Amino acid sequence: MDDHTTQEGEQVKKELIRRLALLDRRAKAGKAIRFLHHPGRYMLAMIWQYLAFPLCRIGLPMTRKTFYGQRLKILLPAGTDIYLLGGKSHDSEIRLARFLIHRLAPGDRFLDIGAHYGYFSALAARLVGPKGQVLALEATPQTFAVLESNLGRLPSAKAHHLALAEEVGEMTFYTFPVRYSEYNTLDITPYEEEDWYADYPPVEVRIQTTTFDQLIPDFKPDLIKIDVEGAEHRVIKGGIDALSTFRPPVVMEYLDAASSGGGHQEADALLRSLGYQPHAIDQEGQIRPVDRIEDYLTEVGLSSDNLVYLMQ
Repeated sequence: MDDHTTQEGEQVKKELIRRLALLDRRAKAGKAIRFLHHPGRYMLAMIWQYLAFPLCRIGLPMTRKTFYGQRLKILLPAGTDIYLLGGKSHDSEIRLARFLIHRLAPGDRFLDIGAHYGYFSALAARLVGPKGQVLALEATPQTFAVLESNLGRLPSAKAHHLALAEEVGEMTFYTFPVRYSEYNTLDITPYEEEDWYADYPPVEVRIQTTTFDQLIPDFKPDLIKIDVEGAEHRVIKGGIDALSTFRPPVVMEYLDAASSGGGHQEADALLRSLGYQPHAIDQEGQIRPVDRIEDYLTEVGLSSDNLVYLMQ
């Protein structure tokens, strides 16, 4: 890569960081600023979330241009923050976006497990460019249809209707109504005690599964993101050989022991047994090693966060 191309790439990243900072400020400013920024959009989102959806329980298709320039289709009320702000607004998701902007380079390969509507997949496609590749997996049929639509316009990205687990085959997958679709999972244990669970019980569907051991050797990812709502340990179990051999960096959402039902703790233990070390993402998108994750979460006042696992 010549100096001119490198300079252009750095300018693109600086601009993305600037736009993400603006999104972050608006997110932290509160509901009043969201309303003033676009009153009509805000009113529609609130009406659908609190009045319409409880009655009809269907998603309202909308599109929104993200901070990185890609138009994404979403189904309200899921993706409300994307619809209002042009991006995911939780602090952990802001920091993850910053990390991806710093980490991914043109020509890289990004594997997104549990891609949902493709917010991070599309950002990765923007960063890796036409010479890179993004592979996004989503198990929920309705969500996959949206993901496929969003990535279909991106030549470097592909979506597959699959789940990752400990074996290749077919398994039961639990899907919630649209408002809670980000919790769709192979393991519903973490959500059975939630206040909304009784009113919005999951529906069982049969889905195709594959494993890291099948996927990684062919794709050879430079970075993997896993967000599968409590089934992370099942994903890792299906990739012991491939992870040990190819040693790709892994970004994994981690829920504390009180919230996760133990799946995230088991996934962390499995990754550590392979030689991986967890790292926290700071406000600048940089990483630092973390030993005791539960202590770290208590220190920063979070019940969950995205951690970066690097092979030591």
